[in-house]
Amino acid sequence: MREVGACSAGNWVTGLMLQATRADGAIMAFYNLDGIRTSLVMPENQTTREITVYDIYTITPFANSLLLYDLNGQELAALLQQGLNVPNYGDQMTGLTFTYTATGDSGTPRQERVFTIQSITLDDGTEVDIHDTETLYRVCTTNFNATMPGSVFENKEPIIPMADAPIDNEAFIRLLREGRKTNGGYVPVDTGARGVNVTEVNTQDETAPSVTVP
Repeated sequence: MREVGACSAGNWVTGLMLQATRADGAIMAFYNLDGIRTSLVMPENQTTREITVYDIYTITPFANSLLLYDLNGQELAALLQQGLNVPNYGDQMTGLTFTYTATGDSGTPRQERVFTIQSITLDDGTEVDIHDTETLYRVCTTNFNATMPGSVFENKEPIIPMADAPIDNEAFIRLLREGRKTNGGYVPVDTGARGVNVTEVNTQDETAPSVTVP
């Protein structure tokens, strides 16, 4: 059973997606965990490892197109909820953090849980009104995620036609090669959480012992 939440590989891939499309206005990116096909394992007793072209084609082998869409706050909340239930809608992300409530627990299949988005905050600190249907936010996703039945992208045209859109693994290789020149060849690991289940936080708070500060 897949756990709910971001993983470091998902953070890395979506970070590269955002980097590849930021010039076209993207402020967040979404990918699906099942599309990340391998782990880049750190050698024993090592703190770094080499990333090869083979690694990139292995971790993202499907040559997905990186598509841009404009979503309003309500649609963005719906996308996050869909991804929590079904990873293929895009459960890995960069550019925002959010809070949600959920029925059941980690032992309950994701599809049987009810997820409700409570808040969304962009990386620049902007609070997104999850009921707003007017303000638009540009997101990057893949053609696979966007064509899932019932997706919020259904019946929307991408900002850049798919025939002209960058391919994920090719764009990642280009960006990493550029970074090799400008960043000493080092790629930091992003282990930050994206979503916080406030149901669990509130439960933990209720059972935590009280402390008096002198």
